[in-house]
Amino acid sequence: MIKLALSLYLTTTSINSFEYKTVNPSTLFPYTVATQDYSHPSTITNPAYLSLLKQNYITGSKEYVYSLNEVESSYLSVGFFFRDLGINTSWHRFGIKEYFEDQISTSIGYRYNNFISIGLSQNYYILSVSSNEQNFSDKYNNFSSSILIIPKKWIHFSFIQKNIFSINNKNQDSISPESSGGISVQVSRGLWFYWNLTNTYNEKINSFSTSINLLNNLSLRLGYTKESSSYSTAILIKLKKITTSYGFRFHPYLGNSYSFGLTISNSSKKFIPLNYNKNYKKRKKRININNSNLKQLLKNTSLTPLHAKRIIKYKKIIGPISKKTLGQIGLSSKEKRIVLNEIYGLQIPIKKKFKRYNRYKKKNKIKYFFVALLKTGIDPTLSLELSKIAKRNNKKSVKKYILRNSLISKLNKEKLLKLCSKYL
Repeated sequence: MIKLALSLYLTTTSINSFEYKTVNPSTLFPYTVATQDYSHPSTITNPAYLSLLKQNYITGSKEYVYSLNEVESSYLSVGFFFRDLGINTSWHRFGIKEYFEDQISTSIGYRYNNFISIGLSQNYYILSVSSNEQNFSDKYNNFSSSILIIPKKWIHFSFIQKNIFSINNKNQDSISPESSGGISVQVSRGLWFYWNLTNTYNEKINSFSTSINLLNNLSLRLGYTKESSSYSTAILIKLKKITTSYGFRFHPYLGNSYSFGLTISNSSKKFIPLNYNKNYKKRKKRININNSNLKQLLKNTSLTPLHAKRIIKYKKIIGPISKKTLGQIGLSSKEKRIVLNEIYGLQIPIKKKFKRYNRYKKKNKIKYFFVALLKTGIDPTLSLELSKIAKRNNKKSVKKYILRNSLISKLNKEKLLKLCSKYL
């Protein structure tokens, strides 16, 4: 009886064909939404997001629609990534034995620059009816496009238009045009909020959702649709390159839907979890290292007093700080990475192919003298002191200081005296 009623309903209201979208549990809604969580490939249905995934994957799901065992709802998707280009092929199936809707899509997403990504989809629809009352099959081709704008990493704007050919094409009555626009905002690390306004053939739908990464391998998704007062939730569990997902959707009139999904990817990248550290401090503003004094360096960076003093001394004796200088004053690779996120304004090194390079080298002989001292294994503090004397006095003063310094070994004294003759 359920089969007959559903079959008659769907075949007599063909304008609503292909409106129910079979998707992965993490997508939450069975209709088009523009903004989505792109941290996992199973969530993506907007082609503009494909260029952000940066991984190859295969994902599939099975859904029990409104607890009706007679209804089949399946989804399979394969995706590839190359440079700034994401490619995806997917298959959706929805219906019962007497009535099936199949949709095969090929999508491409291209990241034009750091702020804009565009997406295109070619959709092929197959509508099959096989019952005592009717027996036919229709096929349709259509096209979709989308755009994603990322003004900042924490905020996204997106718009998608599906089935463009159906907007003015009356011959494709079974395929209705559908559009969606939305905004996504990152409130804090591991926490995003989404709002989408979807325009279907029958109504406009406001949907609200959030993604919460509880752990680096556990993510929770929650969604709410205002017009139908329906709720949805999904849980994703990631184990290395395999992710399993479970979804639940509640509709006040149609009942409950359950779905299960599986994704295999070539990337073992984990979710970025919430920050549970109560002592978490807001990120400090980056400072210009070449325009900062000692107090500013100590207050706004993670530099130790020793390294900060060396930087100030280097600027006075030799000149502007470059990326290479950070290593020369004694910072380790790890310390260097941390400091680079706290500063800006580093000097760009001059290329050796530059025509005036030899003249530049003579003009900056103190700098090259300092670098040569470091290569002998001399401590940066002592190297800076010798460079200071070399700048203020002549070569004889530097040699006297080397010979009188009891902290320098005889072997090193010989090396340093040779450097004095070469660079000064």
